[in-house]
Amino acid sequence: MIYNLFKEIFKDNERILMNWGSFEVSTFCYKSGIQALRVKNSKGEIVILPFQGMQIWEAKFFGRSIKMNAMLKEPVQSLDYLTSFGAFFVHCGFTRMGVPGKKDSHILHGELHHAPMDSASLSVGEDERGKYIAVSGNYRYTIAFSYDCTETPAVKLYEDESKVVVSLNVQNHKNTPMEYMYMAHSNFCYIPNSKFIYSAIATKENVHVRTSIPDHMSASTENIEFANVLGENPEKHHVLEDGLPYDPEIVMDIDYLVDGDGFAHSMLVHPNNNAWYLKHRTDQFDHCIRWLCNTPDQQSIGLALPATAGVEGYYTENAKGNIKILAANSNAYFEVEAGMLLPDETKEIIKIIDEIIKKNYFFPV
Repeated sequence: MIYNLFKEIFKDNERILMNWGSFEVSTFCYKSGIQALRVKNSKGEIVILPFQGMQIWEAKFFGRSIKMNAMLKEPVQSLDYLTSFGAFFVHCGFTRMGVPGKKDSHILHGELHHAPMDSASLSVGEDERGKYIAVSGNYRYTIAFSYDCTETPAVKLYEDESKVVVSLNVQNHKNTPMEYMYMAHSNFCYIPNSKFIYSAIATKENVHVRTSIPDHMSASTENIEFANVLGENPEKHHVLEDGLPYDPEIVMDIDYLVDGDGFAHSMLVHPNNNAWYLKHRTDQFDHCIRWLCNTPDQQSIGLALPATAGVEGYYTENAKGNIKILAANSNAYFEVEAGMLLPDETKEIIKIIDEIIKKNYFFPV
């Protein structure tokens, strides 16, 4: 069953929109006037911005927030990536993505992250995983002689799960092909002394650390030197030890291995064996970025940011052959699953990752 959402039903005070099973859905507006939809299940809640990029602004499970600590505590009305930065999940792209270089004219991370949705809807349903509530929207992006596509992001939350399924479908309406770049950007909370466990072999051939500094940032000598160290020995980032210079950031592009179903797996395992978790398909995303930030003002773990290109902006990525083409009158679909695991679930994913590594790594005799 599908219910259309209209901006008029969102008021300053929070109001319950529906109850279904253990779900509760309510509407409210932030001080900026941005409409927000709170969806609660038996494990926690997420807050979706149905008319601003279909962002997941907040995600809480088992009594704690799993999103980054940001300078901005509430979203604001903006089309600029950095002036309303702080969501748990944003879509980056779709026509351009990454940090614009000197030749680039596109904005940071493209048009979709703060796109004003033309329409939004809520649906309820049930499948083999259980009951779910899904929120989706449509945004038609048209620039004469260049682009005409409908971008449809969606968020699905199951009744008894502490993970969300986030998807994007893009339909090219043109009778000619169009270029695209896309990244699924999640921002997890920084947990000191946690450990990265993921389905890749951590060598410099498989983990490519960025050493350039974006124009909108400045970096210390320690940060630059640390990036160079990680470039040769990427495993040195595996434990979030105190004092490591992730200010302003460390960025790497990881070549992932997959399980028998085509999924790559990433975890940040906490000292208590809970974990942040994300899985993605490498046939949809042939790149995966890890972004680490720990400054006095904001802290974030971009555990795994599945992408169709690197993050150096259009001209640089085009020179590398990383720009994808969407055929005329065709569509592209992307999906990731992200959230929190309890210790027993963490153990199960570690087993899966161990099996992937064993099948793909030849240990010397």
